[in-house]
Amino acid sequence: TRPAGQDAEQEAEYGLVETYQTIWRICKLPHMRLFIVVLFFAKIGFIPNDSITKLKLIEHGLHKEDMALAVLIDFPVQIFFGYYAARWSQGESKLRPWRIAFILRLICAALSMLTVHYFPETGLTTWYFCIIIITKVSASMAGTVQFVGMSAFITQIADPLIGGTYMTLLNTLSNFGGTWPVYFIMRAVDYFTSATCLFPEGSEKAAYSCAAQEDRNRCVKDGGVCDVAWDGYYVMSTMCIALAVTLYYGFIRPTVLKLERLPDHVWRVSKDNRR
Repeated sequence: TRPAGQDAEQEAEYGLVETYQTIWRICKLPHMRLFIVVLFFAKIGFIPNDSITKLKLIEHGLHKEDMALAVLIDFPVQIFFGYYAARWSQGESKLRPWRIAFILRLICAALSMLTVHYFPETGLTTWYFCIIIITKVSASMAGTVQFVGMSAFITQIADPLIGGTYMTLLNTLSNFGGTWPVYFIMRAVDYFTSATCLFPEGSEKAAYSCAAQEDRNRCVKDGGVCDVAWDGYYVMSTMCIALAVTLYYGFIRPTVLKLERLPDHVWRVSKDNRR
């Protein structure tokens, strides 16, 4: 077994140019290409819930102080499940916790969409607030299990000689998979939203579309009311969940099952393995 100090010393020998050459060689591995595709598309189904649901709940009357309480409750849950997720991510089925959390997270996304749709018009009640807390904490718990499980898998497959470079690359790609769809989904929500700014009878101002957030702010400033006929949030949430389910059973799950059974040596990149 190679001493840890010797691994660190050899990794330190990599210069800037050689480091990027190594990253390129990592990305060229056939199984690594599949893994990168999984990282890029695995989080699409969660984006509406993670990025928009909170805003929609606040629009419907949920106070920011209530959301702060949810975060407070969520913190110990993340610590507890984060610890056990690392222990569960051992053995032959290294990504089994990640797969289970994937399905649970999609279920939570669907339930969160329903909490927005059925938000009480008379105001937030205690029992409904408890439902919101349960769905939020469950989604956060599933996200923590996925994050820790994937990080543990990346740590296990990383080449010891370039461990820092290897883990940084894959964690960056994993994080990027959760950020690149946000812009397009947010724009699509506005696109599918049908809303009109209405003014009192006798007003000289003409009605106009207030689907975008800036137009809603303008509508309020002009003294009108933004009447939402159809919210694009529901359209995009449903589409993203359906797409995620299709991708999961059609590509992600079989690919992950294949990758987690590969021996560790196939993930290695030798320093002498030049193009």
